[in-house]
Amino acid sequence: MLLRACWERQTGEALYGLGQLAESRVHLERALQLLGMPLAHRRRTLLRDLSGQLLRQFAHRLLPLTALNVAADQRSALVEAARAYELLGRLAYYDSHIVAAFYAAVRGLNSAERAGLAPGLVRAYASTQVATAPLPLLPLLYGYLAQRESRRLDSPPAQAWVAQARGLYFAGRAAWEPAAHALYEAYRLSGEYGDHRREAESAALLAWIAAQRGDFAQMLQLSIELQAGARRYGDIQAQTWGLLGQAEFHLLYGHAEQADRRLAEAERLLTVNFNSARAEEIWTYALIGVSAVRRDDMRMARSAATAALALMGEVRRRLSTHLVATRALPRSI
Repeated sequence: MLLRACWERQTGEALYGLGQLAESRVHLERALQLLGMPLAHRRRTLLRDLSGQLLRQFAHRLLPLTALNVAADQRSALVEAARAYELLGRLAYYDSHIVAAFYAAVRGLNSAERAGLAPGLVRAYASTQVATAPLPLLPLLYGYLAQRESRRLDSPPAQAWVAQARGLYFAGRAAWEPAAHALYEAYRLSGEYGDHRREAESAALLAWIAAQRGDFAQMLQLSIELQAGARRYGDIQAQTWGLLGQAEFHLLYGHAEQADRRLAEAERLLTVNFNSARAEEIWTYALIGVSAVRRDDMRMARSAATAALALMGEVRRRLSTHLVATRALPRSI
């Protein structure tokens, strides 16, 4: 059973690397089912399980990891579960399932800490830093723990994930300079050891930061490079990011035909991850709406705006659920 779960997790991880999010989720959830640690789906079940996971995390903060005695035959299952939950947390993040991303990060961290193996701990601490980013102090705690374990391990892949998590934390606070510095480090390290997926994620974030800082030429250059690299390695989601970044630039500078070509290609790629990448869907509909207004096609503009607003409304409902879920966190940890 453990071997089958490992195969399912590896398949899900490979599909994630290709940007095929919906298919990746199927295999990762199947791995957790085989391990007997399934992902909670219903809101009430998820919130109840999250409360228990938060209490367990509080206990882990109080007790040294050496006190967490785990039988040898459980350790491999915990390692697999931690990796699957880490990846599911990223998938939930991309789909704007905020509470699900938070739950997956905490549950994956608890599994990694019980297993006690350094590579999994680094990834889990970094993931939890991202998941707790809207909260005070906790991101700093988990960021410190991630960096501490990363220094002990001296592993470029671990250092890249820690740098990327640090960049996301600073970007969420509009601290563009430290965010860009951390993400360039993640981008460099990922390129050196051949993690094309993390390299693409870091490039996409750097392009977004360049836009926030008004450096649209850099945004365009990064987006072009991102799309080219993603096409070379077959990453569908990253190709979409690159295309949308280019479309946004061309709309900004009045290049309607070039923008529309890229939007049409991005919309085609989005069908692979339909209902699995809400952020890209909202971004695409918003740009289609802007392009339609420029062409004086108000019917298309209203249709695109309606679709974007419907998705944004669903995200807002998820955020309100997240607020309920996180009320217990400052009291528990």
